[in-house]
Amino acid sequence: MKNLLFIFVFCMTSAHAYSSTREEILNQVHQYTESIILEAHPMASRYKINIRQPDPRFSFDNCLNPELTHTGHQLRARILIKIACGNSNAIHVAVDVAVFTGVLVSNIAIARKTLLTAADISLKEVNILTNTRAMIFDESQAIGKALKRAIRAGTVISPSMLTLPILINRGDSVVIIAKKGPLIVRVAGTALASGTMGQQIAVRNSSSERTVKGWVRGPGEIFVPM
Repeated sequence: MKNLLFIFVFCMTSAHAYSSTREEILNQVHQYTESIILEAHPMASRYKINIRQPDPRFSFDNCLNPELTHTGHQLRARILIKIACGNSNAIHVAVDVAVFTGVLVSNIAIARKTLLTAADISLKEVNILTNTRAMIFDESQAIGKALKRAIRAGTVISPSMLTLPILINRGDSVVIIAKKGPLIVRVAGTALASGTMGQQIAVRNSSSERTVKGWVRGPGEIFVPM
Protein backbone atom coordinates (compact mmCIF):
# COMPACT_ATOMS: atom_id res chain seq x y z
CA MET A 1 0.00 0.00 0.00
CA LYS A 2 1.46 3.29 -1.01
CA ASN A 3 2.23 5.78 1.69
CA LEU A 4 -0.66 7.96 2.60
CA LEU A 5 -0.24 11.61 3.36
CA PHE A 6 -2.75 13.29 5.59
CA ILE A 7 -2.26 16.96 6.40
CA PHE A 8 -4.23 18.62 9.13
CA VAL A 9 -4.43 22.39 8.95
CA PHE A 10 -5.55 24.10 12.10
CA CYS A 11 -7.31 27.42 12.58
CA MET A 12 -5.37 30.59 12.01
CA THR A 13 -5.57 33.30 14.65
CA SER A 14 -4.18 36.79 14.06
CA ALA A 15 -2.16 35.43 11.12
CA HIS A 16 -0.29 33.00 13.45
CA ALA A 17 -0.54 29.18 13.11
CA TYR A 18 -2.30 27.42 15.96
CA SER A 19 -0.09 25.15 18.09
CA SER A 20 -1.68 21.71 18.56
CA THR A 21 -1.83 20.07 21.96
CA ARG A 22 -0.61 16.53 22.61
CA GLU A 23 -4.18 15.26 22.99
CA GLU A 24 -5.30 16.89 19.74
CA ILE A 25 -2.42 15.44 17.76
CA LEU A 26 -2.96 11.92 19.10
CA ASN A 27 -6.63 12.26 18.13
CA GLN A 28 -5.48 13.14 14.60
CA VAL A 29 -3.26 10.04 14.63
CA HIS A 30 -6.32 7.96 15.53
CA GLN A 31 -8.36 9.47 12.68
CA TYR A 32 -5.49 8.99 10.25
CA THR A 33 -5.10 5.35 11.26
CA GLU A 34 -8.83 4.85 10.67
CA SER A 35 -8.42 6.18 7.12
CA ILE A 36 -5.61 3.67 6.48
CA ILE A 37 -7.73 0.77 7.78
CA LEU A 38 -10.80 1.70 5.73
CA GLU A 39 -8.76 2.05 2.56
CA ALA A 40 -7.03 -1.32 3.04
CA HIS A 41 -10.09 -3.24 4.33
CA PRO A 42 -13.34 -1.47 3.41
CA MET A 43 -15.38 -4.58 4.27
CA ALA A 44 -14.07 -4.84 7.84
CA SER A 45 -16.85 -5.44 10.38
CA ARG A 46 -14.93 -3.63 13.12
CA TYR A 47 -11.44 -2.59 14.14
CA LYS A 48 -9.38 -1.60 17.18
CA ILE A 49 -6.72 1.10 17.43
CA ASN A 50 -4.30 1.46 20.32
CA ILE A 51 -1.86 4.37 20.09
CA ARG A 52 1.35 3.83 22.03
CA GLN A 53 2.34 6.84 24.11
CA PRO A 54 4.99 8.96 22.38
CA ASP A 55 8.35 9.65 23.97
CA PRO A 56 7.52 12.00 26.87
CA ARG A 57 10.66 14.01 26.15
CA PHE A 58 9.15 15.20 22.86
CA SER A 59 7.25 18.47 23.19
CA PHE A 60 4.15 19.09 21.09
CA ASP A 61 3.81 22.65 22.38
CA ASN A 62 5.23 24.21 19.23
CA CYS A 63 3.98 21.63 16.73
CA LEU A 64 2.58 23.76 13.92
CA ASN A 65 0.28 22.21 11.32
CA PRO A 66 1.37 18.60 12.00
CA GLU A 67 1.79 16.39 8.95
CA LEU A 68 1.07 12.67 9.43
CA THR A 69 2.63 9.92 7.31
CA HIS A 70 2.39 6.13 7.44
CA THR A 71 6.01 5.02 7.15
CA GLY A 72 5.21 1.42 6.14
CA HIS A 73 4.10 -0.02 2.81
CA GLN A 74 1.11 -2.01 4.05
CA LEU A 75 -1.20 -2.31 7.02
CA ARG A 76 0.16 -4.56 9.78
CA ALA A 77 -0.72 -5.36 13.38
CA ARG A 78 1.67 -2.58 14.39
CA ILE A 79 2.42 0.45 12.25
CA LEU A 80 4.47 3.60 12.68
CA ILE A 81 3.00 7.03 12.10
CA LYS A 82 5.44 9.87 11.57
CA ILE A 83 4.34 13.22 13.04
CA ALA A 84 6.22 16.04 11.36
CA CYS A 85 5.85 19.48 12.88
CA GLY A 86 6.24 22.75 11.04
CA ASN A 87 9.36 23.60 13.06
CA SER A 88 11.33 20.67 11.54
CA ASN A 89 10.80 18.45 14.60
CA ALA A 90 9.39 14.98 14.05
CA ILE A 91 8.52 11.88 16.06
CA HIS A 92 7.36 8.36 15.22
CA VAL A 93 4.38 6.92 17.12
CA ALA A 94 3.65 3.19 17.24
CA VAL A 95 0.02 2.18 16.70
CA ASP A 96 -1.37 -1.32 17.36
CA VAL A 97 -4.14 -2.26 14.94
CA ALA A 98 -6.66 -5.11 14.85
CA VAL A 99 -9.06 -5.52 11.92
CA PHE A 100 -11.95 -7.98 12.19
CA THR A 101 -14.05 -9.50 9.44
CA GLY A 102 -15.79 -12.80 8.71
CA VAL A 103 -13.58 -15.52 7.21
CA LEU A 104 -14.29 -19.13 6.36
CA VAL A 105 -13.64 -21.73 9.08
CA SER A 106 -14.50 -25.41 9.47
CA ASN A 107 -17.40 -26.27 11.79
CA ILE A 108 -16.15 -29.81 12.36
CA ALA A 109 -13.09 -31.97 11.73
CA ILE A 110 -13.08 -32.78 8.01
CA ALA A 111 -11.23 -35.60 6.26
CA ARG A 112 -8.98 -35.21 3.25
CA LYS A 113 -10.73 -35.25 -0.16
CA THR A 114 -14.10 -34.40 1.42
CA LEU A 115 -16.32 -32.25 -0.77
CA LEU A 116 -17.31 -29.26 1.34
CA THR A 117 -20.98 -28.51 1.98
CA ALA A 118 -22.68 -25.55 3.65
CA ALA A 119 -22.99 -27.61 6.84
CA ASP A 120 -19.21 -28.09 7.06
CA ILE A 121 -18.21 -24.41 7.05
CA SER A 122 -19.25 -20.99 8.29
CA LEU A 123 -17.99 -17.43 8.51
CA LYS A 124 -16.31 -16.46 11.77
CA GLU A 125 -15.05 -13.02 12.76
CA VAL A 126 -11.26 -13.03 13.21
CA ASN A 127 -8.45 -10.50 13.33
CA ILE A 128 -7.16 -10.79 9.78
CA LEU A 129 -3.92 -8.96 10.57
CA THR A 130 -2.72 -11.86 12.74
CA ASN A 131 -3.30 -14.45 9.97
CA THR A 132 -0.48 -14.79 7.46
CA ARG A 133 -2.31 -17.08 5.01
CA ALA A 134 -4.76 -16.00 2.35
CA MET A 135 -8.35 -16.29 3.56
CA ILE A 136 -11.79 -16.90 2.03
CA PHE A 137 -14.56 -14.39 2.70
CA ASP A 138 -17.40 -16.01 0.76
CA GLU A 139 -18.76 -19.52 1.43
CA SER A 140 -19.64 -20.01 -2.24
CA GLN A 141 -15.92 -20.02 -3.07
CA ALA A 142 -15.46 -23.25 -1.10
CA ILE A 143 -18.71 -25.23 -1.34
CA GLY A 144 -18.31 -28.19 -3.69
CA LYS A 145 -14.51 -28.13 -3.58
CA ALA A 146 -12.36 -30.88 -2.05
CA LEU A 147 -9.88 -30.59 0.80
CA LYS A 148 -6.27 -31.38 -0.01
CA ARG A 149 -5.64 -32.43 3.61
CA ALA A 150 -7.57 -33.21 6.77
CA ILE A 151 -8.36 -30.24 9.03
CA ARG A 152 -9.60 -29.76 12.58
CA ALA A 153 -12.75 -27.98 13.69
CA GLY A 154 -12.25 -24.22 13.80
CA THR A 155 -9.50 -24.16 11.15
CA VAL A 156 -9.34 -21.02 9.04
CA ILE A 157 -9.63 -22.28 5.47
CA SER A 158 -7.35 -20.81 2.82
CA PRO A 159 -7.64 -21.21 -0.98
CA SER A 160 -4.46 -23.32 -1.04
CA MET A 161 -6.25 -26.00 1.04
CA LEU A 162 -8.88 -26.55 -1.65
CA THR A 163 -8.99 -28.12 -5.06
CA LEU A 164 -11.68 -28.87 -7.60
CA PRO A 165 -12.99 -32.44 -7.11
CA ILE A 166 -11.97 -35.17 -9.53
CA LEU A 167 -15.15 -35.98 -11.46
CA ILE A 168 -13.62 -38.55 -13.79
CA ASN A 169 -10.78 -40.94 -13.05
CA ARG A 170 -8.48 -42.52 -15.60
CA GLY A 171 -10.02 -45.73 -16.89
CA ASP A 172 -13.60 -44.72 -16.07
CA SER A 173 -16.35 -45.54 -18.50
CA VAL A 174 -17.77 -42.27 -19.73
CA VAL A 175 -20.33 -40.89 -22.13
CA ILE A 176 -18.87 -38.82 -24.96
CA ILE A 177 -21.29 -36.07 -25.95
CA ALA A 178 -20.89 -34.30 -29.29
CA LYS A 179 -23.17 -31.47 -30.36
CA LYS A 180 -23.59 -29.43 -33.49
CA GLY A 181 -26.68 -27.22 -33.66
CA PRO A 182 -29.73 -29.32 -32.76
CA LEU A 183 -27.82 -32.57 -33.41
CA ILE A 184 -26.56 -34.36 -30.28
CA VAL A 185 -24.59 -37.60 -30.44
CA ARG A 186 -23.79 -39.77 -27.41
CA VAL A 187 -21.33 -42.64 -27.54
CA ALA A 188 -19.57 -44.73 -24.92
CA GLY A 189 -15.91 -44.14 -24.22
CA THR A 190 -13.04 -44.62 -21.75
CA ALA A 191 -11.26 -41.80 -19.99
CA LEU A 192 -7.50 -41.84 -20.59
CA ALA A 193 -6.82 -39.34 -17.81
CA SER A 194 -8.44 -37.99 -14.67
CA GLY A 195 -10.14 -34.61 -14.77
CA THR A 196 -12.00 -31.93 -12.85
CA MET A 197 -14.96 -29.85 -14.02
CA GLY A 198 -14.05 -27.98 -17.21
CA GLN A 199 -10.69 -29.69 -17.62
CA GLN A 200 -9.73 -31.05 -21.04
CA ILE A 201 -8.71 -34.72 -21.08
CA ALA A 202 -8.16 -37.47 -23.64
CA VAL A 203 -10.89 -40.07 -24.13
CA ARG A 204 -11.12 -43.14 -26.37
CA ASN A 205 -14.28 -43.78 -28.38
CA SER A 206 -15.29 -47.38 -27.62
CA SER A 207 -16.92 -47.83 -31.04
CA SER A 208 -14.24 -46.37 -33.32
CA GLU A 209 -11.24 -46.83 -30.96
CA ARG A 210 -10.35 -43.27 -31.92
CA THR A 211 -8.79 -41.03 -29.27
CA VAL A 212 -10.14 -37.49 -29.00
CA LYS A 213 -9.91 -34.65 -26.50
CA GLY A 214 -12.93 -33.28 -24.68
CA TRP A 215 -13.96 -31.25 -21.67
CA VAL A 216 -15.28 -32.73 -18.43
CA ARG A 217 -18.89 -31.58 -18.17
CA GLY A 218 -19.93 -33.58 -15.12
CA PRO A 219 -19.44 -36.99 -13.51
CA GLY A 220 -18.92 -39.49 -16.33
CA GLU A 221 -19.58 -36.94 -19.11
CA ILE A 222 -17.11 -35.63 -21.70
CA PHE A 223 -18.09 -32.93 -24.19
CA VAL A 224 -16.39 -33.07 -27.58
CA PRO A 225 -17.06 -30.33 -30.18
CA MET A 226 -18.05 -31.52 -33.65
